[in-house]
Amino acid sequence: MSESSARESSVVIPQDILLLRLEQSEELREFTLQMWLQNPALARQAGGKIAELLAPLDTTS
Repeated sequence: MSESSARESSVVIPQDILLLRLEQSEELREFTLQMWLQNPALARQAGGKIAELLAPLDTTS
């Protein structure tokens, strides 16, 4: 898709909807991090990148 056609088809997202989606995204992120922290075996299955994300949060070591 060219830049001009992308600009023509852009949609303005109302601020209240945007803020709601950001809040939902943050809640999902927090839930997922807590799930991985509580279940290290599941986090290991998810891969090395997850271990990097969790390292600053892991207070068990």
